[in-house]
Amino acid sequence: RPGNKIAGFFGYYLQKFSFWLARKKADKIIVLNNIVKDDLVHMGFSESKIFISSNGIDINHFENTEKAELIYDGVFLARLSYSKGIKDLMEIWKNVCREFPKAKLAVIGGGSKETKNFLLKKINDFNLKKNIDLLGFLENEKAHSILKSGKVFLFPSHEEGWGIAIAEAIACGLPVVSWNLPVYGEVFGIRTMQVEENDVNLFSSKVLELLKNDVMRKKIGEDGKEFIKKYSWDNVAKKELEIIFQK
Repeated sequence: RPGNKIAGFFGYYLQKFSFWLARKKADKIIVLNNIVKDDLVHMGFSESKIFISSNGIDINHFENTEKAELIYDGVFLARLSYSKGIKDLMEIWKNVCREFPKAKLAVIGGGSKETKNFLLKKINDFNLKKNIDLLGFLENEKAHSILKSGKVFLFPSHEEGWGIAIAEAIACGLPVVSWNLPVYGEVFGIRTMQVEENDVNLFSSKVLELLKNDVMRKKIGEDGKEFIKKYSWDNVAKKELEIIFQK
């Protein structure tokens, strides 16, 4: 993984130690998806000890969040790192702006000085200073307010264990365009537009398709808000309690 090599080294071996503890000591292990379950079984964990639950979101919070006054055509919300697809994001928005020269993208999230400088350079190289707002890290209330005012959620992340940012966007009523990571099919089914990974042109065309069709965009948004209720924290807690007390 790109980044600090020392942190990566210690993180890797701490993770291996955690796996050893879990394999030896845990009575039950709750994971977020079948992919992780299969990986753990391959590593020698007992399949009978592994159970699948999910992440969750605060449905009431999103229902009660007010929209921001400024409407963005696109919104990205994640840590600013290369694994989250920030390089792809710049290419995608450059393509969108060829057809919609005034299209505005909100980029929400904190990151290293290196990644921020990378984004600023790409924005300058692609002449997108008027098209992209780098908003940095924002508290949930403000971030979700901007998210709720957006039209399309762009999430070209290459590495996700579940997709909490996608769930939050769906709860805000936004259609989502993402890469077709295997976990998304299990968690979100057909509720997001999943594009073959690294096909930037196709990703861009899906975003444009949504921006051009208000009726389709709003229909996807309303259907998504109903679907995502299955991942309320109440439902997740109920399922995990059932797992814990299951004999």
